[in-house]
Parts: sequence; structure tokens; C-alpha cells
Amino acid sequence: LRVSASTTATKNSYLRFQVPSLGGSVVSATLKVFATSASNPGYKVYSTASGWTAAGLNWNTASAFGPIGNSLGTSGIFSANTLTSVNVTSLVTAGGEYNLLMTAINTPTQTQFNFASSESTPPANRPVLVIVVNTPPVAVNDSGYSTGQGTALTVAAAGVLANDTDADTNTLTA
Repeated sequence: LRVSASTTATKNSYLRFQVPSLGGSVVSATLKVFATSASNPGYKVYSTASGWTAAGLNWNTASAFGPIGNSLGTSGIFSANTLTSVNVTSLVTAGGEYNLLMTAINTPTQTQFNFASSESTPPANRPVLVIVVNTPPVAVNDSGYSTGQGTALTVAAAGVLANDTDADTNTLTA
């Protein structure tokens, strides 16, 4: 992957992620891309339209897949051979297809920097979308409690929650 900004040409990189059904609400989503060169000030990430293919994307077709809306975030300064990250939580809200565009933050002293691609070796350096999900707790029906009509039923929280679980290990309260 390569991004650059200069007076003569701009090079953007495009990424696509297929996110399966998440089974809970998104707490955070972070794009992580391994930089093979340093940058000051870094790059921006935008949402972009779907419909492009890696083989079909070139200088003539890329304009149809430009940035949509405001920048999702920026990487900030980074060194060569480091993992960079950009918060994209505002875009990733559920399972589905997410198309991202990386573009350089224009600077007069540096116009190009490079990243590991989806075909890079080792695979650990390939771009990833890290999504943290809050899985809802599982409540199990309680039994053994009864009261007469018009009479309050008081049960200690530990009794009500004893058979309930939370996959994220959050404390359950009643």
C-alpha cells in the first residue's frame, strides 16, 4: 500500500473489510496498518463507495471512489516498521462491508510513505479492522420465587443473578 500527496499527483490506498454479524453493540473499531516507512504528520482515513475491485482500480477509475464525508480519523506521526492505528468507530456500527480510503496528510517535506498490504509476509503485518463488541448478558429464568397478589416480592440480587452470565465479564447488578 502507498499513499502520497504532492503538487503533481496523489496516491491513495483502498481497503475493504467484510465484517460478519457481531452479536452485540460495537464499543470500538480501529483500523491497524503496518507502516514500512515513517511519516510526519501521517495519513487520514475516509469512508469510500463500494463497487471497486483491486484489479479495476486505477488513476482513471479512482475518482468515482473518492472520500465520502469528513475524515474518520488520522494516524498521527509514526516511525518505520510500526503498527499504526486510526479510530473508525463512527463508521463501523454492525456487520457488513466497509470500504476505506487512506490518503496522505499533505506536507512539503514528505510526499510518500508505504504500508504492508493484504498480501504481505508475514501475515501479522497485513491491515486489520479490530472491533470490540459488548455482548449482552444472558438472563436465565428464575424459579422458586412467589408472592401473593398485591404483596411485594423482595429477593436479594445474588439470588436473582446467580444463574445469569455476561460473556464480557461485566458485573451484573439488579
